[in-house]
Amino acid sequence: MGVVHLTPAEMQHWASLPEDHPVAVNDRQVRVYAEQQGGLTLRYWKLALARVWDDPFMMTNDEVAKRLGVPESELEKIVADTSAALGWDGPNCHVE
Repeated sequence: MGVVHLTPAEMQHWASLPEDHPVAVNDRQVRVYAEQQGGLTLRYWKLALARVWDDPFMMTNDEVAKRLGVPESELEKIVADTSAALGWDGPNCHVE
């Protein structure tokens, strides 16, 4: 699947979620965390969840790895570090 291009209607859907909706909360957390970390973490999240930065697409890890020229294992570590930093490692949390 690689890249998922989002339509204007899909982008509007994401933008219209209530601020307290879990996805909206997670999106804000990811953006703040990624921007604080900078570097590869920011570059990864800006491709994997580009919609959070108002770009109408999302990418799978293999596609991001290819575009950034890094092994998927580095991206998996970024996801794990992000999950730990944002408290997503609880029993009811699952991040792919």
